[in-house]
Amino acid sequence: MHLSLKQFAEALGGEVRGNQVLAPGPGHAPMDRSMCVKLDRGDYVVHSFANDPWQECRDYIDQKIGAPKSEPKRDAVTHASSRVKTKPTSYDYYNADGTPRLRVNRFVTKDFWQEHHNGSVWVRGGGNLPRVPYRLPELLNAPDAAVLIVEGEKDVDNVMKLGNFVATTNSGGACNWHPDLNHYFKDREIYILPDNDEVGEKHARKVYEQLHGVAKKIRILRLPGLRDKQDVSDWIEFGGTRDMLLELLRSAPAYEGSPPQLVEADSRIRLVPFDEIKLSTHRRDLIKGIIPRVGMTVVWGKPKCGKSFWLFDCLMHVALGWEYRGRRTHQGPVVYCSFEGQSGLETRVEAFRLQRLDGYIGPVPFYLQPITLDLVKEHQALIAAIRATLGERPAVAVALDTLNRSLTGSESSDEHMSAYVKAADAIREAFGCAVIIVHHCGHNDERMRGHSSLVGALDAEISVRRDSEDRILVEVELSKDGPAGARVVSTLEAITVGVDEDGDEITSCVVSPCEEGGSKPRAVWPKGLRLVHEAISAAVLEGGATHCIGGDGPMVRAVPVKAARTIHNRRYVSTGDGDRTEAERKAWTRNFKQAREVNLIGGEHKDGQELVWLIS
Repeated sequence: MHLSLKQFAEALGGEVRGNQVLAPGPGHAPMDRSMCVKLDRGDYVVHSFANDPWQECRDYIDQKIGAPKSEPKRDAVTHASSRVKTKPTSYDYYNADGTPRLRVNRFVTKDFWQEHHNGSVWVRGGGNLPRVPYRLPELLNAPDAAVLIVEGEKDVDNVMKLGNFVATTNSGGACNWHPDLNHYFKDREIYILPDNDEVGEKHARKVYEQLHGVAKKIRILRLPGLRDKQDVSDWIEFGGTRDMLLELLRSAPAYEGSPPQLVEADSRIRLVPFDEIKLSTHRRDLIKGIIPRVGMTVVWGKPKCGKSFWLFDCLMHVALGWEYRGRRTHQGPVVYCSFEGQSGLETRVEAFRLQRLDGYIGPVPFYLQPITLDLVKEHQALIAAIRATLGERPAVAVALDTLNRSLTGSESSDEHMSAYVKAADAIREAFGCAVIIVHHCGHNDERMRGHSSLVGALDAEISVRRDSEDRILVEVELSKDGPAGARVVSTLEAITVGVDEDGDEITSCVVSPCEEGGSKPRAVWPKGLRLVHEAISAAVLEGGATHCIGGDGPMVRAVPVKAARTIHNRRYVSTGDGDRTEAERKAWTRNFKQAREVNLIGGEHKDGQELVWLIS
């Protein structure tokens, strides 16, 4: 007869556990799991945790499955006998008068079975008698003592060995507290000591709910320093003493109202004992000494100071696993959220490709997210999109460029900024990555703008400024777990990346290192922008005036934009058959904007007019 494990389980009133069936043996209670059955080359092998004779077990199983009695195979006998366990530990339950009631037999593997006393001998199974608590006589002999309820008989014995404690438990293990037990605790002061795991919390809740309204007072004590699944016996083994336990019992909270809402154990949360706290030598930085590998970083500065150019260059080095200015990087997928649109970043990507990836073979794990999002409302959608694209390999960095374009609300509002920080933190937690936010400075250029709740959440703060020679100066202003003050100096090199449908050059910039005290390379004007350069130069020669940038910055020769535009109009030559005026307007608007984006010109408003100057 060939039966499956499922058929054995159904016939024996047991259950399938992996490659075996656990079931009650002959004469055992239905809930006992004192017998193990495994399939073996067309037959089966049986083992009794209760040391029942193997032939008795075979006969019992054959009867249950409808098979004729037969001698087991030789190897089955050998296998079964080789697995005989050592003698179990027995815990006896007594009636109030001290006569034996129940015996729980338990192996070190925590397999157990019960026997009940019929007045003369022990009989297999728990019997159909009302339940009694463990060590009932001691409980009744100390009617005024507080009672400690723990989860197992061994724990009761160990607690009582400390001295002057009354402790007890229920038979059957965790979550098997029976209403038969409740009246023994009427008007008693109770302390529940749960095991340190989810089952322990559920058991504590059940005991509390059963004894609420019966006991005079109930307290719950969660012992400190326990690891997952440890209990009061472990606490005692670690050095817990009677006096220490007394002190903890005095400080345990008392519950007299409705049952407390005990928090389910969370496998992520663990209290690490001091002697287990070890120094991790894992990499801590995304870019050594500049951007933390995990955490929130803000890169801030004035508009058009080069912060987005610089951050893009950094993150391309991260994606490629290249050193950045002699600093190690933590290589991995990078997600760049360009909330201001795709066109600006795509020219930077092309410039990097042309200047830095010539001859490079292989994928580049850099991903652009080009649409504007409300991060507070849509951060979970962003997380889902990243997971769907990257699969099992998590992003090492997610850039949010800029905060202003992804925040619906006020940057100065505690509520709005805190919600934004929470959304950014959710991204960090989802991937265990660096979240890098591009942000603007305040009116005085000395700090980032917005509510201080952002500053309080940061792991690093990086400022970006332009100096008098138009170099990009990057400085680590704050680093939570490392030294601040690291500086990186760069310049932008303008290059032509393509030609548009009108035949005009498309330009962008790549970031190049330079010395802070050295001379800056002269800006190179792409062919398509040279007419703008000529117009501004001529206007400056005709009527330029000295201008102090920002009121207290470097001095330059500036001219009103209208004056430069007039010269551009005079010198412009149309290449088409359409309206010359409209063609000139489009050319000026497009090329003037592009020259500003690649930092070939500077500009600001003063006294109601827009000024422009050349950056050279």
